[in-house]
Amino acid sequence: MMKILSPKGALLSVTKVEPLVEKRVSFNGSQLRLCQVAKDNYQLVTGVYLTVSSVDTPFMPANIIVGNLKPAVVNDIMNKLLVEGNYDFSQLSYQKSVPFVDKYKYDEGKSLPYYTEGMLIGGGFPVNDVFSNYSGIAGVFPDDSGVDDDLEDISGMSDEILRANIYELDDTTMPELVAMSREELENKYRSIQAGEC
Repeated sequence: MMKILSPKGALLSVTKVEPLVEKRVSFNGSQLRLCQVAKDNYQLVTGVYLTVSSVDTPFMPANIIVGNLKPAVVNDIMNKLLVEGNYDFSQLSYQKSVPFVDKYKYDEGKSLPYYTEGMLIGGGFPVNDVFSNYSGIAGVFPDDSGVDDDLEDISGMSDEILRANIYELDDTTMPELVAMSREELENKYRSIQAGEC
C-alpha cells in the first residue's frame, strides 16, 4: 500500500494510482471537459486518479484527482510511488478551488494544477466531494440491513452510478465497465454484493 500527503495535508493510504488523460472540447458554444484513466502508456497523461483506501470518517475523500499536470510531473509521481511508495501532494501549489470541476483552467500543465475529491463516473466526470459520502458514491451509504435491500436499490440507479459502485468495489477497469450492458452491470453488482455477505 502506498502513502500520500493529500493536497490538503492529510496522510492517506492509497490502494491504486492511475494516470489520467484530460481534454477540453468546444461543443455547441460551450467547453466540455473529458477525463478518463489512460488506456496505455502512449497517451498524453496530465493527471492522476488516486483510490484512497477505506476510511472511518465521512469527512475524508474517497478518491482524489489531481489534474492539469505536465506529463513529466505525472511520470515523476508514478515513479516515486512505484519506487518509494509515497508522494507529497501538499508540496504542489494549486488553482483556487471552484464549485464545478469544469471551471478549472486546463492547459496541459502550463498553469497550476487542480485537485478534486470524488470518483470518476460514466464518461469520466468526477463526482465532487460536496455530493459524496465516505464511499465516494452519491446517495449510497453503508448499511448492515443485508444484501436484499442493496439489490432492490440498483433498479433506480443510473448506469453511471452503478459503474461507479462496481469500480469502487471491484478491480474492473472503467473501460470494461463502459462496455458492459445494463444487464451485465446489474449481474456484476449482484455477484459482488453477494460475495461480500
